[in-house]
Amino acid sequence: MQGSIVTSIAPELKAKALQEVLESATFSRAEQLRSFLRLVCEMEMSGRAAAITEYLIGVEGLGRSADFVPSTDGIVRSRAHALRQKLFEYYTKENPHAPLRIDLPKGSYVPKYIPADEPEFVTPAPAGFAAAVNEADAPVVLPAPPEPVSRWKTIHWREIGIGVVVGALLLFGLNRAFHATPATSDIDPLVAEAWGPLARPDADALIVLERPDQYIVRSLPPGADLAGVVNVAPPDAIRVEHERLVPPVPGQELRMSRVSAYRNGGVLGMAAALKVLNLARASVQILPEQNAPISNLRGRNALIFGDPTIAPTVARLLARGVYGVEYDKSVRDFVIRERGKDGAAVRTYYPKNIPEELDEYPGLITVLPSDGADNRKRVVVFAAGNSVGSQAAAEFFASPRGLRELKERFRSEKIDGFPRAYQVVVMGRSAGPALLSFTYIAHRVLDTPGF
Repeated sequence: MQGSIVTSIAPELKAKALQEVLESATFSRAEQLRSFLRLVCEMEMSGRAAAITEYLIGVEGLGRSADFVPSTDGIVRSRAHALRQKLFEYYTKENPHAPLRIDLPKGSYVPKYIPADEPEFVTPAPAGFAAAVNEADAPVVLPAPPEPVSRWKTIHWREIGIGVVVGALLLFGLNRAFHATPATSDIDPLVAEAWGPLARPDADALIVLERPDQYIVRSLPPGADLAGVVNVAPPDAIRVEHERLVPPVPGQELRMSRVSAYRNGGVLGMAAALKVLNLARASVQILPEQNAPISNLRGRNALIFGDPTIAPTVARLLARGVYGVEYDKSVRDFVIRERGKDGAAVRTYYPKNIPEELDEYPGLITVLPSDGADNRKRVVVFAAGNSVGSQAAAEFFASPRGLRELKERFRSEKIDGFPRAYQVVVMGRSAGPALLSFTYIAHRVLDTPGF
């Protein structure tokens, strides 16, 4: 039936349906999605459907440069998801009686045209449907709150479950991964240069992963207590929110217990680092941050993932640099802030809400010589106030493309190779918790005579 639908509809009817969508109020502030839809529809109507590719959409529909690489930049897949949501919104709210509906089937970039009398005309909402954010309604930063917010309000709740699952699966496979022979022993020379003593068979690298305390709320009999965990009645705001999502159980009361879980950004960032270490055939030990105080890092190669507002070891190491992760009341989120020698703020890198349900979050890479090792060992810290920033920092430092750009910037400052100590600010672009791409933002070479 699908083939007959496409071939039996006159081109002028398709063109009219497209024009109605492009001129609709639903799409009025979604320029990227209009460009995407116009490109694929016009190609299909001109008989060039077979030529529609992810690369073509990225370059001609979304304005990416000619060196756009779909495998490392997920913008097309993200925009296709948003386009399906937007089309569903248009045909269910603004124009439910349209004689011809345009659809972008999941797993395809070729549009499909469905007449109103076809059984397929009414379809369920796309998975995870939510109204797309209009470009004009998306400020660069969030408005300032009327008063400071508590740490409870800044928790990324949906990361809890993702982090637990991803962490469990990854940690389950670590032993096998590091006793297996790598597919190739060829590590990119640029990555090997940047990682230095970390990327050698004798690295004996220590990976330290932040494991923040988190809380779960559950229904229990009155007066119940769980052995071995903090178990208290939740604050009113949390109780109300929980009961909104989960109907109260008669005769039970809500109790809140503490758990520890890995954030998915740290785990996924660690996965990027493990790929490099595995190619280098480096031995690795993995510890939660609580079990790796800064004294344990002396004379060791180490990679550390964490948020300094949660992980004291990360906070102490970042104090040696000029960039740090701080909470900013004006945007109700975490920022990367540069401070001068007098402690005054020099500049700040903010998270951003950008059109079409995309977000950007800054991340920070800090490279330091290991204390007591005469520059023969190295400590690298990947820090951010959220998962996207942490993963973006690690992915950048494992990327030959990112490191090549960084080395060129050092060269322009008359620095040969990679300095002894430096910091790099990167920006990760995401759709929800999923990192799509990362870019260089800024760097500073650190004065290290005291190390």
